[in-house]
Amino acid sequence: MNDEPTLVVDNGAHSIKTCWASSSDEPSIVPNGIFQSKADKRTYVGADISQLKDASGLVYHLPFERGILTDWNIEKTVWDHTFNYQEPKIDPADIRLLLTEPALNLPVVTESIDQMVFEEYDFASACVMPAAALAPFLPLDDIQQRTPECTLVVDVGFSFSQIIPICRGQVQEAAVRRLDIGGKMLTNYLKETASFRHWYMMDQTAVVNAVKEACCYVAPTSGAFSSDLERVKSSRNDIVQEYILPDFTSKSAEHPLGHLRTTDMPIADEQILPMGNERFTTPEILFHPSIIGMDQMGLPEIVADAIEALPEMLRGLYWGNVICIGGSACLPGFVGRLQVELRELATEDYTVRVRASSTPITHAAKAARHILQHPELDYDGVLSLEASFVTREEYQEYGSELCRRRFRRDANTADLKKTAGGVKPINRRRSSGKHSRSASNSGLAQDDEDESGPENDDWRRQAVATIMSGAAKPGKPKTKARNRKGW
Repeated sequence: MNDEPTLVVDNGAHSIKTCWASSSDEPSIVPNGIFQSKADKRTYVGADISQLKDASGLVYHLPFERGILTDWNIEKTVWDHTFNYQEPKIDPADIRLLLTEPALNLPVVTESIDQMVFEEYDFASACVMPAAALAPFLPLDDIQQRTPECTLVVDVGFSFSQIIPICRGQVQEAAVRRLDIGGKMLTNYLKETASFRHWYMMDQTAVVNAVKEACCYVAPTSGAFSSDLERVKSSRNDIVQEYILPDFTSKSAEHPLGHLRTTDMPIADEQILPMGNERFTTPEILFHPSIIGMDQMGLPEIVADAIEALPEMLRGLYWGNVICIGGSACLPGFVGRLQVELRELATEDYTVRVRASSTPITHAAKAARHILQHPELDYDGVLSLEASFVTREEYQEYGSELCRRRFRRDANTADLKKTAGGVKPINRRRSSGKHSRSASNSGLAQDDEDESGPENDDWRRQAVATIMSGAAKPGKPKTKARNRKGW
């Protein structure tokens, strides 16, 4: 690992996750926004929101809109506050920065990121990568001994959900898919439902988000969803929960956002929010967007569509190695439901395996730290994080064009050398068909089991080399069709 200290920053739309590459501590999680309280007339930046006593009528000012970084004034304020609270204290001129961004980020946004990193903060060197490209490098269990060459990352984030196929650390851009539903929409949907049925909570975003995290779950199957709808109508069922809302007085100081009521807890004159079918109908919109009138496929169909856009020889690898990250992947039952739905969509000759990180929110930051600490996992230099860093001096000479070539490289035109790769210097700093053998998991395993033997190794290398060269083309679809209308 490079001797210079490296700060890892996973810059999400909901929260920023930071850690030092040399540390083993849990990454810090900082809310990514500025918050104005109507109760005490104060403004809270980032982590200061933990000091808030009254979340009623809290006004959010967020730098991201629909997953795109649109307000650098807010983002810079949050970054300043976050960097100032880092331990040890940092001087950007003396450290390296590994920053994440969304896959397929807009060019105008990527250039503004480069300007902010090098011209405003003056970092010694920096590398900007999609969080999904880093996700496969962190083992999900103690059994995994090598990094899988092909991984399908399902990032269920704050603003949207994104399906990103990764091959040897590189995003396969033609197969990236997006569902315009994320944690923010789930919270907003629950706000509307609770306000219509129970209490007016349209200005209680923080409280409703806490309710969602405490109460919501994903029904294990579509059939279980229907049966739960019937069960919850009964006067005696185990689905309905009661959430005690905060009264924003000294009594609720211990639980400023409220808490679940236990069976032996007296309610007195507390305000109770009953959570019945809202518990499972709220996350269901991830699987059936038509519930809210959205004309998009559900998450399982989008995953299948992304795999169908990949070469047929490699589809088995992706079906068998689906990793879920992001805050909404924490919902109980999410992984199991996605496993069931994908199994119905895939043909019998494919093995389907869906897993989630034990820490979906901080997974990308931990993965970045892991690969910086273990460069031997770097596919013999194919991803080459160390070679992807751009120094301040190089940026001053070549500008964002070098950043685009070095760490935002296309999978087919990657230039991994530390040279500028033919980039012209700038005069000043920039201003503000069927194959003979199916690639199912039985032949191309994602971890060490059943991978021994030169035949399997040769086939895997040939298949991966084909997709990396851009020679492979999508084949005939093999996914089962399923009509989702009228569910």
